Amino acid sequence: MPKTAGVDTKALEKLGLQRLIELIAEESETNPKFRKRVKAALTVLKGPAALAREVEKQLSAIERAKSAVTYEREAAYAADLRVTVRTIATDLAAHDTGAAAENLLRFIATSEHVFQRVYNGRLVNPVYDDALETLVELLPGLPEKSAALLPPLATKLLLDDHDGLGLTTALALAGRLPASVRNAWDEALAKLPRAKAPQKNPFWIDRSGDAAIAVRMALADADGNLDRWVTLAASLSPNARSPLAIARRLHEAGRHAEALKWVREKSPRSLVRHLHRTDLGIVVVGDEMNEDRIMLEADILWAIGERKAAQQTRWDWFEKSLQVETLRAYIAALDDFAEFEETDRAFAVVDASKDIHRALSFYLLWPRTDRAAALVLRNHAAWSGQHYDLLSAAAEILEEAHAAAAVVLYRALLNDILNNGKSQAYGHAARYWLRLVDLAEAANSVPGIETHQTYGAALRKKHGRKYGFVYEVRVLGGVF
Repeated sequence: MPKTAGVDTKALEKLGLQRLIELIAEESETNPKFRKRVKAALTVLKGPAALAREVEKQLSAIERAKSAVTYEREAAYAADLRVTVRTIATDLAAHDTGAAAENLLRFIATSEHVFQRVYNGRLVNPVYDDALETLVELLPGLPEKSAALLPPLATKLLLDDHDGLGLTTALALAGRLPASVRNAWDEALAKLPRAKAPQKNPFWIDRSGDAAIAVRMALADADGNLDRWVTLAASLSPNARSPLAIARRLHEAGRHAEALKWVREKSPRSLVRHLHRTDLGIVVVGDEMNEDRIMLEADILWAIGERKAAQQTRWDWFEKSLQVETLRAYIAALDDFAEFEETDRAFAVVDASKDIHRALSFYLLWPRTDRAAALVLRNHAAWSGQHYDLLSAAAEILEEAHAAAAVVLYRALLNDILNNGKSQAYGHAARYWLRLVDLAEAANSVPGIETHQTYGAALRKKHGRKYGFVYEVRVLGGVF
């Protein structure tokens, strides 16, 4: 026998039946979770009907409970819920997989009620994830008659869904049910009423109606019915509809003319401004949703033979976004021997860009660190420490081979923290200062850039009383 949880199960046999019984009885006295598990196992001896009643009792108790579960009790409560799941998944499933699947779905339906009672749900949430995973594992061996009982329960859970588990559960079921059950479920979902969109609310989404359509789309996928999938996807409420997703599916199916129509349809979600990653201080920058649409349009144009238009689409977007992957796609589609000339043309676009942070990101990702360093030095007074992730990553990359450029970026980062009194970032500021000390010689060799001594003197005069920063420098073993 294998070892379980550090216990040699073969050695347990040598203890003898009586001693094992005594150990189980002793543990049951002090461990409610273990006692509940033992009672469930003993109930099995009374037959499937008794076990079903025990499961019913446990689920009813979960559904009726109203008292709050404090932080101190949450771990024990989660363990108690896990025992119920295990009883259903192991003991009940051994006798009746249909009843086990039904009761697991009923257990999952208690999630919203339970999450309203627990402290934060961190320990309870994995129990529901495991219950869903177990339910999915039971589905392949489920008799069709038993499988037919699940969609009505899943639909109720879907319509009452507030935490997303209802939709996740329904989608997990959709592709794993027999064809006849899927068809019946689709017909039932099709009859559900749609909510009427309120006037003057351009961001409104019909959540329950769209959730039902999402499940029907999954059912259409399971049937391999792309036409029905597209029709359903197009019927989503405007702010939930994704022309891009429809276009991609049609393109993958080789239906390029239809795909082109959809990829060019403006999504209502464009009403919301999509943040560039530079807004968040991240190295890679760009409007991803728009980039995906444009790149897909180019691929579709290429597929239908409009190769010149495809390349122009890629180039136009590259000029606007400076996206590395866009340029790679453009270069990859060029005729032989045109790569070098067009790459140089692209670099000229990057160098001329007014968005120097986006240009820096491009050169780091291409990568051309020599051109990144030259860009930094040409614009040494213009870098913004607000783009701290980009600048700190760039400085670390450039330190070894282009130390002067790294100095420029570290100074921008340090200046931003100290000039704006960002005391929470003084630890980072101290690290930047120490890097500048180490790179002092590089700073002293570049015309147009202050020497380290001059820069340091001005910094001490202006910020010498920022004792929090000075303290952080000393903690790191430095001197300011």
